[in-house]
Amino acid sequence: MFVYLLSHSYPVGVDKNFEEDRIIGVYSNRKSAKIILLEYLHKKGFESHIDGFCIEKWEVDDELQWEKGFRIY
Repeated sequence: MFVYLLSHSYPVGVDKNFEEDRIIGVYSNRKSAKIILLEYLHKKGFESHIDGFCIEKWEVDDELQWEKGFRIY
């Protein structure tokens, strides 16, 4: 089974080298995620960063590829 994660991010900071990320929701199909994305295009805080939306397809009951750990910069 797959779900669709709708998120929004945009660069912040003096040098724009950090990202502000928001998870908006998780949906059972891409069409539902797209409908919500279209609603958020005109909301305060999102309308000035319309290129920041992302819909990702995720498999349920699957690991998120962290087998090797992660690095802190």
